[in-house]
Amino acid sequence: MEDNIELKKIDDDFAIQISEILNNDEKLQAELGTISLSHQNLKESKAQVGYWIRSDYWKKGYTSGAFSQILNYAKRKGIKYLSAKINEENIDSKRIWEKYNADIKIVDNRFYANIILPDIDG
Repeated sequence: MEDNIELKKIDDDFAIQISEILNNDEKLQAELGTISLSHQNLKESKAQVGYWIRSDYWKKGYTSGAFSQILNYAKRKGIKYLSAKINEENIDSKRIWEKYNADIKIVDNRFYANIILPDIDG
């Protein structure tokens, strides 16, 4: 699934558009949603991750594929600490963060997820 996903920078330093390459033809693309690194602080090597995926693409692996790519993008930017606030009912999103060994705490009906990325060399 990840091979079929393209992250395309849009006119924003933070948001990246998620596209599916259909039939391996870059001319045929379906816009799936966006994923972003917001609240970037390169001095402290941290940022927040947020995403929105069209509901007709839920539970098909697209969010996981885009999430993996945004982690690699963050590493290349020198970001080491990523965080997110996840609504308590969004269990699928929580599972994506758990897949990457996030530290997750629940406070006031929200999950607070934190990931420390390994160094790009190690």
